[in-house]
Parts: sequence; C-alpha cells; structure tokens
Amino acid sequence: NAYERQFYEEDQRMRTANWRKDLWLRELRNVVSGIRQGLESGASPPAADLALLHAELEREAERIEGFDPPISSLKDPGSVDLEVLREVDASLDLLVQHYRSIYRSAERAKEDRVQSLTATPALKRAYFTLMDAQRNESLAEFVTNKNDLTMIVRVNDELVRKSDPIYSDPVDRSLLGAHFYAPFKWLA
Repeated sequence: NAYERQFYEEDQRMRTANWRKDLWLRELRNVVSGIRQGLESGASPPAADLALLHAELEREAERIEGFDPPISSLKDPGSVDLEVLREVDASLDLLVQHYRSIYRSAERAKEDRVQSLTATPALKRAYFTLMDAQRNESLAEFVTNKNDLTMIVRVNDELVRKSDPIYSDPVDRSLLGAHFYAPFKWLA
C-alpha cells in the first residue's frame, strides 16, 4: 500500500539485519558450540554441521565484500580443530557488528524520511491520514508471520527464514522460484 511502500526498503534492511543478527547468527553459534563440545570430548565434527557452516558462511562471503571466513577449513572434518572454530567465532562476531551497522543505518534513514514527511503541520496531517487509511495490523501480522513461533528452520545445508516473508527477496531466478509473499517474482 502507499503508506508501507514509503518505508519498504528501510524496513526490509532492518528486518533482515535483525533476523540475521538475532536468529541466524544464534543458530550458527549453536552449531559451532556443538562442534566444539564434540571436539573437546574427542568426537569428530558432524559432517552435516560442517556442511551447514560452510554453506552459510560461503553465501555470506559472496554477499559481503571483504568478509573472509575460514570456509576452506570447514570442508574437511579432519582439518577442523578448536583454532578453526575460534576463527569462525571471530567471523561471526564481525557479522554481528555488520548487521548492527546495517540496522542502525536503515533506522536512521527511516527516521529521516518520517521527519521529512512530517516537517510541516500540513505534511504531518497528510502523513497521519495516509497511515490511518492504509495501515492494517491484521494484514501486517499475516504477511510477516508474526504469530508463528518458528522463525528459522534448517533444511539440509541451509538456514531458512520463516519470519517476515514479505521482506525476503527470491533467491531462485526461475518462474516458480519465489515464495508467495515475495515482493517481486522473476518471470523469465
């Protein structure tokens, strides 16, 4: 709608950064912790956990310029030791800072936009009239999966976002590669 469209880009950046920082990174830290506990008790790291870490960190390295996690060390279970896990932890710490920065930047941009849209009494009236006419809390809860308790799921070597699907861009460039709530779909 016209009201939400004004803030979509900033909301998308904020929601995605929050999801990555609070849920995605927590899940990766849990995987690292499980591997660490196994190594400390003499067990080999689970191949599925290493594959997940490798795949997720590799995708991040492709998306974020200058992010260089120890991906190659995660391919071979025999090369994973406590030092490699410390490097992974350091990489995850960098991502926390990265996503905090993205969130703050988007939040400032949204606040600036609201300020410009409410700069005069007439603009303020128009802004609140549009907000009252267009805002629909029930629909917002529906398209953001707000009432669903499952915010993230593990599917093979991938952590899948279940919260805020309206802010998730399609990753597959095929005709049916976008989820239902995707803000846009690939047609060819």
